[in-house]
Amino acid sequence: MSLPKIFLSIALLIFACKENMAEPAQSVDLFIGETPIKVNCYKTGQSTKIVYFNMHDDENTAVDAIRTFLETHDGYFVELKAQGDRFVGFRLNQAEYKFDPNRIFTEAGIEKSKAPVRALRQFVDTLFTFLFVKDVRTVVALHNNSEGSFSAQSYTAGEPLEKNVAEYNINPNLDADDFYYVTEQWMFTALKSRNENVVLQNTDTVQDDGSLSVYCGQNSISYINIEAQHDHVEEQIRMITLLHNILLENKNGQ
Repeated sequence: MSLPKIFLSIALLIFACKENMAEPAQSVDLFIGETPIKVNCYKTGQSTKIVYFNMHDDENTAVDAIRTFLETHDGYFVELKAQGDRFVGFRLNQAEYKFDPNRIFTEAGIEKSKAPVRALRQFVDTLFTFLFVKDVRTVVALHNNSEGSFSAQSYTAGEPLEKNVAEYNINPNLDADDFYYVTEQWMFTALKSRNENVVLQNTDTVQDDGSLSVYCGQNSISYINIEAQHDHVEEQIRMITLLHNILLENKNGQ
């Protein structure tokens, strides 16, 4: 799936964002089938070169972390609101469907879904107009996990996700649930040099599950996932801040 044509006015999308983080974000309804799904947009300052994205509506630690960060930093944050759940439910032609929004960003992911593919394609194309605004250089996904369910350890030798990554670094003094997942070697090296928990996606062998990381890898788009355990808000703020500083040093955030 290539970068889509712009179906909505980029100018309207950007200027719809509130610049005051203390106020509620402006919301835009994206329809999938007969169901409206809200997209909340926050923008402080003028730059949209880094887009922060939260796609799972039950991962609220990530939302708290990025909104706190944006109280003191410039940035652009897109939040997908569904029904307070990981999965997005919608109705079409008197039938009910559900999908994981992080499984529909590639054609392979859409084809594997049990929802109408045309409706999913239209939804993704419109959502992309929020994410890939004209000067975006880096996509930063913000996710949360639960204790013992998923961590940087999930990518180590002998684990089910081993083939998805080329390299990893795990600091035994940090919680393995709090880690970065990146698609570029230079970013992996930068984070490893700071002894952060980080894994590098292997674009050649990663399973195409429809995730945003796979889409970005396929299209040479800079992508970082900042993953943190639920309620680890201070740690996720620290991780966002560190990444922000690295990107500024590399001029990807200017």
